[in-house]
Amino acid sequence: DEVFVGTDRGWVYAFSMADGSQWWSAQVSGPITGLANDGARLFAAASDGSVYAWDAATGAALWALNAGSTISGPPLTDGSFVLIGTDAGNALYIDAASGVEAAERRLSLGEPILSVAPAGGWLFLRTGSNIYGIGP
Repeated sequence: DEVFVGTDRGWVYAFSMADGSQWWSAQVSGPITGLANDGARLFAAASDGSVYAWDAATGAALWALNAGSTISGPPLTDGSFVLIGTDAGNALYIDAASGVEAAERRLSLGEPILSVAPAGGWLFLRTGSNIYGIGP
């Protein structure tokens, strides 16, 4: 088992939970705003609008995507897609395997999406002044 850490200096680290040894590290283009792990892959969002994927065990880079807007919150994944909210108020669905943008939805008028959370089959997105629920 491993634990992942992202820093405000743009570094991502993977450590062994058993003994604390560092397994791998990678540097990206901007401060890390959050990480998500689906068991096989690690996804990171950076404040400069970049989203990255690595093989969680080896640290091999899988893909990178420029979201076109700064990102303040962490990504979310279900293993099939990676969801990020941008400061422009867009929710981007990215194919987790390929890194290709699958869909984009405008949820607010330029208001940053600060966090995303799933609950009971719904997806909730929080901005500075609103909470949006997207349901089945």
